[in-house]
Amino acid sequence: MVLTLSQRIGRFEIIIGLIFILTLVSGLLRKWVFTVGPVGNIILAFQLCIPYLLIFCGENYKKPWFYNIILVYSILLFGMAINPLNLTYFHGGLGYILHFGFWFSLAYYFANRQQINLRPLVPLFLVCSFTEIVLGFIQYQLPQEHWLNVYANIEAVGGTIALVGESVRVTGTFAYIGGFTAFLSFLIFFIWYLYKIGYNSTILTILYAGGLVSSFMSGARTSTAVYIIVSALMLFSEFSWDRIQTFIRNLFIPLVLFFSILLVKGNIGIEDKISAAYQNFADRVDENSKSGEQKQRILWDLEDLSNFRGKYPIIGLGLGSTYQGATAVFGTSDYVKEYGYYENELTRVVVEGGFVLLFFRLILVGFFVNMLQINTVSKGVIFLLIFYFTPVVFNIYNSIFFMIGLILVDNARINFSNVSIKSAN
Repeated sequence: MVLTLSQRIGRFEIIIGLIFILTLVSGLLRKWVFTVGPVGNIILAFQLCIPYLLIFCGENYKKPWFYNIILVYSILLFGMAINPLNLTYFHGGLGYILHFGFWFSLAYYFANRQQINLRPLVPLFLVCSFTEIVLGFIQYQLPQEHWLNVYANIEAVGGTIALVGESVRVTGTFAYIGGFTAFLSFLIFFIWYLYKIGYNSTILTILYAGGLVSSFMSGARTSTAVYIIVSALMLFSEFSWDRIQTFIRNLFIPLVLFFSILLVKGNIGIEDKISAAYQNFADRVDENSKSGEQKQRILWDLEDLSNFRGKYPIIGLGLGSTYQGATAVFGTSDYVKEYGYYENELTRVVVEGGFVLLFFRLILVGFFVNMLQINTVSKGVIFLLIFYFTPVVFNIYNSIFFMIGLILVDNARINFSNVSIKSAN
């Protein structure tokens, strides 16, 4: 008997698919359709609220308040949103939405994961993933001024299209580079999920290679590092004698053959583009390493927090007080101006909510990472990625794609623990 769509896919799965699509499309609309006027701002505002679509899952799903820590955190955020040091309550409201969305989504999943199965979303994720990769390859070959390489608001990022070497840093369907690099974090978790459920090894090989080259074309060091680190975690987590033999046969050997074919000069024509993407990326890493900028970016938050210069280190200046979307429309608090320059997420968390909010971030990351169905080493690495290296508050793309990626990896173990890892040819 053929099941209907509603019977095969629950509300949670449908809404996760919708969140995924809306995140991909929002940037497309902002930079290629509604290029002027307030519509772009409306789309951005809606995008910030996308994670909260999960409230429409219905009564059959436990709410995030199932976990007391989420209830306490939401109350804490409300108090910080109405901080009298904040410029307006609009700042606080937007800040609340930003600070709560990632944890709200994870809590919704973990409270209901035994009844959730994301396998029906695989075709959607595959089509969208290959589309983004192909579009990225096309954009990389095009000049800066080509319409495929525009940003949603180029003035907001200095007025120029970013380059890596002489090629553009690709953006896919996203408004800026950060959206595409965030998507790559989803992609490697998705590949891990596909491997765990025994998906077709040829598709896995092509998808992995495309994602790796796309990381080079993005020019983003952090996202490329995340891609490689999670790849290592995938291998480490799936290590067993039977599985490693299967991996070598179904994924590693085809991957080596794939790259070997590409590197045969003159036979295909794409090998020069791939080589250029890697070389441009390697040159950028080398240049920034020699200048000291790379080390500074890694240690920036540690230095800022250890020598915090704000006058309100305990409770901060109020949620949303540093958020560009709020400050551009509603203004910037004098207290924020007094603090001076800030960039990375941990520093901004303390500026907005003090070390109290940073402490709760530490607790929340530990709480949810500990619940993941992966080994202890992988939990430790992912803890560091979320807590320190990945902006899951002020970058809505990271928030959504990292959330879906973690859910996928955990869901593979929940629903397919008895499925052998084999090729699904």
